[in-house]
Amino acid sequence: MNIQQDEELHALRKELEQITDHSCAIGLEATDRCLWFDNQPAKIAKLAEKYPHGIRLHIASTVIQQPLDHQNCFMYALNIQANSVKRKTSDEIFPGAEFVRSLLVTAFKSKEISPSNSVDGDTVIYFDTAGKPTHAGTCHNSKVISKWGGYGNHVWEHGVFEVPDSYGSEISVFTPLSHGEALQAYLEWAS
Repeated sequence: MNIQQDEELHALRKELEQITDHSCAIGLEATDRCLWFDNQPAKIAKLAEKYPHGIRLHIASTVIQQPLDHQNCFMYALNIQANSVKRKTSDEIFPGAEFVRSLLVTAFKSKEISPSNSVDGDTVIYFDTAGKPTHAGTCHNSKVISKWGGYGNHVWEHGVFEVPDSYGSEISVFTPLSHGEALQAYLEWAS
């Protein structure tokens, strides 16, 4: 599914990108980095004055919270816990975009469904214009629940395309893998 963005949605997504972009926190002292992170929910709520949206904080994270701070969006959406992959992970074999790309031709191959037929618990994968997986979430009450940004970020409930602009404008929806299936697929991929 690909969206044609109206100007308001495009502007919202650009501002979400600025609010959640981790590069803004690089070089900040620890106290300032915590403030930058802690202010995200208020900034996103305030955006509704400019651009009405349905984004709500689902789980507030802190910079030291476990295990949320060691999960990326893919791990969160696939229910892969950080401690399940700790001994296997390195930059080359981390459960990120390349792992999800492998799922698209293996475990998810026969599980794709129409977004209009999605139900709670289904997995939503976002793609950039080159077809690379950029983000993931799960369907919930006709919205998506997903973890934005890198490690230690909050989990949000939002409309399908109420996400930072870098997550892309194309999605595919899949019936979910069980925790065991996702973890087994990762372990096989990482071996």
